[in-house]
Amino acid sequence: VTVNFDTTPPVIMPNAAGTLGQSGWYVSDVILTWTVNDPDSSVTSSTGCETQNITADTAGVTFTCTAASAGGSASQSVTIKRDATAPIVVSGTPDRGPNAAGWYNAPLMVTFAGSDATSGIAACTSPTYSGPDGANTSVSGTCTDNAGNTSSPVSFSLKYDATAPTI
Repeated sequence: VTVNFDTTPPVIMPNAAGTLGQSGWYVSDVILTWTVNDPDSSVTSSTGCETQNITADTAGVTFTCTAASAGGSASQSVTIKRDATAPIVVSGTPDRGPNAAGWYNAPLMVTFAGSDATSGIAACTSPTYSGPDGANTSVSGTCTDNAGNTSSPVSFSLKYDATAPTI
C-alpha cells in the first residue's frame, strides 16, 4: 500500500504584465495573474486569485491570493503602483529679473516646477539661456515624475541682448 502524504501548502506566484517605469511604478495598464501549484496534491480552494486589470493610476493597491491543498494553505500579496500620466509643468522662474527695460543682458538660469498627482515629481529641468540675442526668444523645460513619465516642454519667453552697442 502506497500512502501519499502532503506536508507543503500550494506555491503562489504573482505575474504582473505591463510596462515597468522607474522605482517599481508601472507606466501602462497592468494585467495581474497568479500561478498556483502544489506538486503533491490538488489545490482544493482559492480566493483572490482571479485576473486583475489595473487601468487607472494608483499610488498602490494590494492584491492577495490565498489557496489551500491537503498540505495546508498559503497566501501571497503583491502591491501594484501605476502612474501612466505625465506630470504638468506649472511654471518657469528665472534666477534673476530683467533690467529696467525688460531685457536680459547676461546668461540666466530658468528653474521649472511642476506637479504630479500620483507618484510625485522626481525632477524638473533648470536650463541656462545664453543666446542668441533676440526680442522674442524662449527657453524650454520639462519635469519627470517618480514613475519616469516626462511632461511636454513648456517655454519661458524672454528678451535677450548680451551684445554691447557699437559706436
